[in-house]
Amino acid sequence: ALHQVTASEWAGPCPACGGRDRFRMWPDPGRYWCRGCGAKGDLIQFARDYLGLSLRDAAELAGHPVIVGGDIIKIGKTQLRLYGIDAPESLQLCKNADGGAYRCGQESTIALAEHIDGNLVSCQPRDLDRYGRTVAVCFLGAEDLGDWMVARGWAVAYRRHGPEYVPQEEEERAAGLGIWSC
Repeated sequence: ALHQVTASEWAGPCPACGGRDRFRMWPDPGRYWCRGCGAKGDLIQFARDYLGLSLRDAAELAGHPVIVGGDIIKIGKTQLRLYGIDAPESLQLCKNADGGAYRCGQESTIALAEHIDGNLVSCQPRDLDRYGRTVAVCFLGAEDLGDWMVARGWAVAYRRHGPEYVPQEEEERAAGLGIWSC
């Protein structure tokens, strides 16, 4: 089963009526509803119909992930981009306080991998990115992984997609954690 995102806004149109800005995740796990037309249904069915995932891929939105980057995981054959955050690319270099380069992308990826530590992750799809990856809010238990990455300074809030993680980014930037430790 997919983990719930209580009444969070969907970035696209309702799969039933096509109305924009009316789609919500249902407060029950794995459900959605449209406040415009009243359509409601199963999130796995939504992933199949609206995002074009196969039943097998939709069902694999919960599992033990392979960590691809600080904001990308893979569950089964489905590559998922963590919603609302942007982490350094795996091979990206950043400068430390002394002006020397360090592998901030690798450190961000390692931080996510160590935090998940092979445990079960569940994800709720939000959209597809320009590369065809499913953009999803992913959870380790009840913990939002995007929130965790930004709050530890290993990713920045992706402001273009939403303001959810901006306060955490500003706090960690001021505290000098993670990629802000320079």
